[in-house]
Amino acid sequence: SSDSNVKVPSQQSVKAYVDASGFTLPSPQATTSGTSIDFTSIPAGTKVITINFNGVSTNGSSDTIIQIGDSGGVETSGYTGANVDSAQSGGVAMSAGFILDNGSYLTFSAGGKTLSAELDRVRLTTENGSDTFDAGAVNILFGS
Repeated sequence: SSDSNVKVPSQQSVKAYVDASGFTLPSPQATTSGTSIDFTSIPAGTKVITINFNGVSTNGSSDTIIQIGDSGGVETSGYTGANVDSAQSGGVAMSAGFILDNGSYLTFSAGGKTLSAELDRVRLTTENGSDTFDAGAVNILFGS
């Protein structure tokens, strides 16, 4: 490991830093097939979840969405909030999940969702639920 301010850190250095910070960084999941990517077994007491995308794409034009859930499963409705990006003059509301526009521009999303139990899973899917992931990887970082 190194604390150089001019070199890119190794994956092992980043993992050591994250582990020492009280956050958990599981292994990335490939987004090269399937219609959804699930992260499960998020521990009780988690207060922060960060989702990292690396070259994620699908074979369609449906927007990517994030859904959350608890021990009863992933919730597919009842979300509040909206998304706005630098190419729009107004926001886009979505009740099936937290929307993430596809494109190469700045995007901001915010919203809420009430669960019946403590959150323990996060899903990456698409608005129509049928577009297939065809490239990249996704990972989460979580902690209290």
